[in-house]
Amino acid sequence: MKKIASMILVIVFMISMASLASAGTLIKSGKSVGGDIGSTECTGELHYYNSSSPGEDYAYAETAAIKAGTKTAKITIYYGSSNTVKNATASGYADAVTAKAYPDDDYQAASATSKHTYNSTEYGTWSVTQTRGL
Repeated sequence: MKKIASMILVIVFMISMASLASAGTLIKSGKSVGGDIGSTECTGELHYYNSSSPGEDYAYAETAAIKAGTKTAKITIYYGSSNTVKNATASGYADAVTAKAYPDDDYQAASATSKHTYNSTEYGTWSVTQTRGL
């Protein structure tokens, strides 16, 4: 009986600790416009993780497109009463590019904003911005 009671306490503790952290993804897709020969499907993803412990939060932006072109992903993470920011940017011709940012140690993130762009003479341009409170 004591073993069952202690197991239940451990399970309740694990569930309560897990509920203090949150993670998720925002996804926006669309077609590029203005290309010489057509358009392409583009996707911007904002991934976030908000821990119950300071210094473990992060967010990252990923930009992807089917056709060749320059993809850029920029992530901004806000912390310390939302007045302090950290930025990261990635750009390139790969199928997808990813940029990741963390708040300074001993801080927890307040929110994150991602900006995604695609640019190609052949397939046009596309951009989207997303924001998520953490």
